[in-house]
Formats: sequence, structure tokens, C-alpha cells
Amino acid sequence: MKQFKKIRVLIVEDDLSQQAFWGAIVGKCLRQIEIDWAVSGEEAKRLIEESAKRRPYGLVISDLFLAGSETGFDLLELANQLRLNLLFVLVSAAEESRLFAKTQHIRIPHIVLSKPLKTQRCEQIISDFFSQSKVSNLHEAE
Repeated sequence: MKQFKKIRVLIVEDDLSQQAFWGAIVGKCLRQIEIDWAVSGEEAKRLIEESAKRRPYGLVISDLFLAGSETGFDLLELANQLRLNLLFVLVSAAEESRLFAKTQHIRIPHIVLSKPLKTQRCEQIISDFFSQSKVSNLHEAE
């Protein structure tokens, strides 16, 4: 039987009440996961850079406005520059179409979600991405 490595997930959110929400959604959508949490953009930037050198994240979920000077846009730009093979979900209270217009130059798969978040939509986006052929690239036989 084939063994699979866990999909690494980074959730960047300075509102700790959102941890249960995202943990439940990601856990429902992906079978084997390893979740890291960051509360600031600087912390997330360090984690993304470190992971790119060894075992990259398959999913990054980031709020737009974070503690510190880095934003979710900065993290999306970093993931794009590093050409990571992941899904990046950017979350904000701003209108999705306005935010997505600012990210059209980004080549990595990404989605912008507006608050209030709807559980079903979040689950659908994550499930759709990982049910495509990308999942075979993210799961490597141990």
C-alpha cells in the first residue's frame, strides 16, 4: 500500500478565533495534513522561505491585514517569486473582485475570499484544487 506524506498547510491569521474555523475546513478537505500557524506577516514570510528550501507548503491561507508590516499581498508575492506549487487563499473584508484585480499578475494558483466566510465555499475551493492532478504532485511516496 502506498504511503503519502502529509500536505503542509500554513494558516496566517492574527485573529486566533479563526484557528478552529480553518482547522476544521482544512481537516475536512484534506486527508493527511500538517498545519503550521503564523500570527504575523514576518513570521509567515520566514516559514514560507524555510519551507521552500526543504518541503514546501501545498496550501497557504492568509488574512490580508496582519500584525506587523507584512500583508497577505506580500506573502502572495513571495510565494509567486519562489514559484511554489501551492494554492494561496487570500482572505479579506474587501470585495473579492477588487482584490483579485490586484493579483492578476500572480502566476501561482490563488483565490481571494471576502469575509464573512462561508464554510461551504471555502471547502469547495480547497477540495477542487486538491482533487485535480495537482494532488499527485503534492503527495510524494515515502
